[in-house]
Amino acid sequence: MRRASTTGKESGTRTTNSSAQRLPVNHRRHKVAPEQRKRVSTACNSCNVRRIKCSGERPCLQCRNGSRECQYPVVVEKIAVPRTDLEELTAKCKRLEACLELAIPDEASRRDLMARTGAAAFSNSGGSTTATTTAGAPAPASAPAMGPNDAQEDESAQEGRMLYDPDGTQRYLGPTSGAAFLDLIKEFMNTMFPLAWPGSQNLEGTFLGSLGRYQTFDSQPLVVHDVDPFWLPIKTEVTVMITQLRYFVQDGSGDFLSGGIYYWGDLDPSFFDSKEPLDSSAADPRTLRQLALFHAAFAMACLLEPPGDNISSAQRNEAFFARARLLLGNPLDTNTNTVHDISVLAMMSIYLVEMNRRDAAYMYVSLGMQIAVMHGVHCGWVDELGKRTFWTLYIIDRWLSVLMGRPPAVADEAIRLAMPTEIVGLPSAVGLRAHVELAKISGYIVCNTYRIAPCPWERQTADASYRIDNALGWLTGWAAKLPPQLQLPDAGFTSDRACCELHMAYNQLLILTIRPIFFMAVKRAVAERLTNRCWSLETHPHIKYLRVCSDAARRNLRLGRWVRDLMPSRKMLLTSLHNIFNAAIILLLHQLLFDRLEEHDTQGVSFVVECFDAEATGENHYPKDCARVLRGLGSLVHRLRNQKHDGSSLGSSPTSIVPPSSQVQHPAAITAYDVGFILNPEVPKQIETQQAQQPSTAGALYHELSNWMDHDDLQLYNNYLV
Repeated sequence: MRRASTTGKESGTRTTNSSAQRLPVNHRRHKVAPEQRKRVSTACNSCNVRRIKCSGERPCLQCRNGSRECQYPVVVEKIAVPRTDLEELTAKCKRLEACLELAIPDEASRRDLMARTGAAAFSNSGGSTTATTTAGAPAPASAPAMGPNDAQEDESAQEGRMLYDPDGTQRYLGPTSGAAFLDLIKEFMNTMFPLAWPGSQNLEGTFLGSLGRYQTFDSQPLVVHDVDPFWLPIKTEVTVMITQLRYFVQDGSGDFLSGGIYYWGDLDPSFFDSKEPLDSSAADPRTLRQLALFHAAFAMACLLEPPGDNISSAQRNEAFFARARLLLGNPLDTNTNTVHDISVLAMMSIYLVEMNRRDAAYMYVSLGMQIAVMHGVHCGWVDELGKRTFWTLYIIDRWLSVLMGRPPAVADEAIRLAMPTEIVGLPSAVGLRAHVELAKISGYIVCNTYRIAPCPWERQTADASYRIDNALGWLTGWAAKLPPQLQLPDAGFTSDRACCELHMAYNQLLILTIRPIFFMAVKRAVAERLTNRCWSLETHPHIKYLRVCSDAARRNLRLGRWVRDLMPSRKMLLTSLHNIFNAAIILLLHQLLFDRLEEHDTQGVSFVVECFDAEATGENHYPKDCARVLRGLGSLVHRLRNQKHDGSSLGSSPTSIVPPSSQVQHPAAITAYDVGFILNPEVPKQIETQQAQQPSTAGALYHELSNWMDHDDLQLYNNYLV
């Protein structure tokens, strides 16, 4: 008992001493009610990147206040497999692939069989019956119920950007959109430079200050002119405009061996030879539609004139377009629309694209596709002229789908129309057929590779690597099967402008397919070199893809220069400008990925800037914005490559991005990828003082770069977040 009493005294003594040494209670602790305190198990991607507290809501408070898109990481279930089982399955898979290659030598046939097998497996697992589609692949009649993981994956498949146009209107642009990708680059650069220089906050009016914006005229109403729809220019002017249009956007006035890669309908000027003066009471609906097609063609021809500040020329194309709209009437009126509206809407849509009204063009094309379906054109109820016009509209629809990052108007499985055939009196169909096949591949890339509208069996059975390999395999097969009329000579150039533009479209799809891997590799290269300087591009698992992407960009710049020089006016269509702009962006990022700086790459980017400067006339702000973007991004890339370290080690630097606890010493930088842009000797002293007073900035940058190194190169195909 005495011992117990002694123990109690000692315990009481220790308790008293412990209480005396305990810190006082934080007086701010009671400001938050206990029922309002909560811990968030998973932060959203945006808060995780910025290392700030996430409220856990959807969207969270931080993303709502910052007008950012709030996405949470996808839950990935990890399954442990014994190594012996894995090795046996890998060996068995290789044997089966070898047997399949021996049984079916043709690669395209093997891919088609694998797609069929995947679709059948999906259907059997879901317990539903299959129906054969027009493409020959079975599709599930009904999709199985989606679980939580499926819902998250479906949500990430719809990832895109809500961007503001110059008028303040917010529009959705999907992951294949060039504007959405450019916004990713802006976020990447905005992450690097503000963390490195906390004092540099004035970014308005610069490349970094345009985050969340893009250039379009869609919010501005079309000019409504008081015009006479039956007025016509003189016969000589009609002939000149139609000839110029046929050369630029059809068959080179009959000179192209490819026959052109579009067909806009019957644009024979002899239509006006035997016509009496027309009016609305005397003309039949078909004649009115043909006249509307000519006025839309005249509007397009006015845009093909050499760049200049000719205000009267701009007023002319607007007047011609207004006449076409009046003659077309209301396409939504099912009592008046006809199959002949398709060619008019196709021509009007390509005109709107050139006017940088892409949303309006998207609406016109979608309307034309629906009218075609309503009249049975997609099932073959049309002659050869209508067939070629529909496939031209189909090509524009798929191109706008890529451009805007949105689903196409009509799925391939619903189209049973035969391909264009050779008819006496019409241009060769070889170029149009190849363009249609390429447009089908672009539809697969948008819907399945980027998962904007994936097929049900692709959603369940195919991973990102499979979808990328499938798209690249289709593109390679398309190029290998081109007829002689469409193959480029050994010199790489041909006088067939349409053939050159077709190959530019092919190169752009290569870039589009590999672009997310390329961008993630750039981020990882920057992160690796800034943290431990052991980056080796040759060990990158997708080095082959990276080189293919850069080579495709170089080919497009060479083709773009050749296409521009083919015309005395040196005029380029917006489709070609779009292709060379994307190629220039890739080659600028290429400078952050590869140590060696190629002189012809720098010259190629300068050529693109020169092209947009030449197009930047009058009130057309789109080429001005493109030239400004290229200059701004080029300046930032130049700073990242060329600013030098002062010679001190990375670990001992006062602004080192390596945490002090690591105590890692690195040798002085000897490559162009020095961290000197973080230790910029030209930074004003007041900024250096601010950096020294904010040691947390280095740690934040280090953790940010660590996240980039841990990211999967394929994640952008499922989730477009930085």
